[in-house]
Amino acid sequence: MATGNLAIRFGVLRNRPIFRGSQRYRRLHTKPEHRVQAYGISSTPIADSDMAEPAPALQNLPTRPSSESSASVSATSHLSFPALLRTYLITAGTSSPFLIRPSIWALSRVAHSKSFWLSPDRNPILHWLLKHTVYRQFCAGENAAEVQATIHHLRSTGIKGIILCYAREVELRDDPQDVTSKDAATEAETDINSWAEGIMETLRIVPENNFVSIKFSGAGALTLRCLQNSLPPPPLLAQYLQRICTLAHSKRIKICVDAEQSTFQPGIDAWTLDLQRKFNTTRTDSLPDSKPWACVYNTYQGYLRSAPAELTKHLQIASQESFALGVKLVRGAYLSSEPRSLFWNSKEETDACYDGLAKGLISRSWQPITNMAKANSGINSNSKTEAYNTLFQHNTKQHTFPTIGLVLATHNLQSCRTALSLRQDQASCGEQRVDMVYAQLQGMADHVTGELINAAIQAERQILEQKSVQTASPAIPQSSSTSNIEIPLVCKYLTWGSVGECSKYLVRRAEENLDAVARTVEARRALGKEVWRRIFGYGST
Repeated sequence: MATGNLAIRFGVLRNRPIFRGSQRYRRLHTKPEHRVQAYGISSTPIADSDMAEPAPALQNLPTRPSSESSASVSATSHLSFPALLRTYLITAGTSSPFLIRPSIWALSRVAHSKSFWLSPDRNPILHWLLKHTVYRQFCAGENAAEVQATIHHLRSTGIKGIILCYAREVELRDDPQDVTSKDAATEAETDINSWAEGIMETLRIVPENNFVSIKFSGAGALTLRCLQNSLPPPPLLAQYLQRICTLAHSKRIKICVDAEQSTFQPGIDAWTLDLQRKFNTTRTDSLPDSKPWACVYNTYQGYLRSAPAELTKHLQIASQESFALGVKLVRGAYLSSEPRSLFWNSKEETDACYDGLAKGLISRSWQPITNMAKANSGINSNSKTEAYNTLFQHNTKQHTFPTIGLVLATHNLQSCRTALSLRQDQASCGEQRVDMVYAQLQGMADHVTGELINAAIQAERQILEQKSVQTASPAIPQSSSTSNIEIPLVCKYLTWGSVGECSKYLVRRAEENLDAVARTVEARRALGKEVWRRIFGYGST
């Protein structure tokens, strides 16, 4: 009897407020993968060959009502509570003009100091402090095991792809040609070897059907001199690039070449085009009549007035020479260090250029791209005439649009929504779609990433519902099942390396985003709403 009374009393107490705290605990600490699986969706990444079909592990229909749209789900609900709180606090700091500049100054001192006390790789206290704050937020790990753990965690939240970058950075000298020291040859060889070893290790870490990002300037001062003077790569670097791309091609890993300052970009474009000619062809295991695929990607910066003409020129070269053009489209990263005349006059013009280039690439149409080139009236008359003559000569019906691969790398939510809407329209009409992923930096724009994840979950749920209906009604044609649904694939750009190596990367990223305070405020608000919902239990779900 006593036992029964105790059970009854315990059952009554469960409904009292003191026990309701357990519900709050579950809401705060439920692992992201459990929230993803609540939809009946697997967190297993989708391979390129499976883009038109749902992941093989999708077996059960979602538990959420089918009438619920992905828009009603919080765009930051994929974050665990510790990650959410850390992201909110760091974002709040970076959106404050009074905090961001002193923070950049302090981090810059750490990144460039030779002192033991300011070296995170030698000072264990400083190492611990940085690693558990900004490093954990924006970097993937110091070794392969830590990077793999980060990748596994991101996949559990619904992120399907990874762009992994080795963090090695070099000190840009005032004169990159000043490499005539007595040990210049040895120094150059050491720089190239260290850079290449880091890239090869990155290729060993990253899973198949993902991306590795490389930054040519990380290979040292001799490489910078060659880039600045539009010379071929040093022989040792050329050998390594062949090995890197050959290994990537065999593992079906894609290489993204980062954009850099305008001083080096023409050389980067030339080197990258040569690699694309060799490696952006059909896979060795493909059928003889298979189309080429993009293994090597170049980066195009939408804030540059010259971007539309450069992109058109490279598209035409790819079309003429029958290789695929890999395109990573970004807005730009060197606004504070480049001549102002290179850029569009306003953010609105930059947005229009970015969205126009994205539309042209997604729809495989010349017109949106050439329209943006026509809008470029700020180049000097001689170069403008030459660019336009080349542009309009190439933009004719006799030049077919080449096969492309596209990385739409942006933190702009509206650009992602516009691209997704266009892709959904293409899917519903049965049009062929280009190989494309969305990408955001680790630790940034999580509200953008989350909205794309929610859209992917919604699309996969629709596929499951259609397959369920077809199973119940075999008379429905199978061909109408999944090809008319677009599943957005979202990637995170991860940087790995020691805390000391990554500190230079963190300074550069912070400086690049000084002009993005308004966007950071938008992210902070989205994160704040989710923190409020997790703690108090109401708001966006």
